[in-house]
Amino acid sequence: MQKLQERPEALKHEVFDTIFEMGELLEMDEDTRYKIIENMTTERDLKNQLDYARKEGKAEAQLEIARKLKMSGVDNDTILNTTGLDKETIETL
Repeated sequence: MQKLQERPEALKHEVFDTIFEMGELLEMDEDTRYKIIENMTTERDLKNQLDYARKEGKAEAQLEIARKLKMSGVDNDTILNTTGLDKETIETL
């Protein structure tokens, strides 16, 4: 396949980005290719761990807000609407 100086507009899409990246990986020597794939895997794993931590942190914050609202005498329906927690969780606080 000829090498293009610039990608045609019709090929400027996320799917084609992936295809071109895979092609570039295949042109590399085996050691370099494995190192890049390993780095990509590590990066993806770290991103997933951060996303999970953020999600868990959000859940903990919602529970803390719900506890404070309940201690302040706010009714369960208002707590449910404010925090997004389910009714059973709020009732057990």
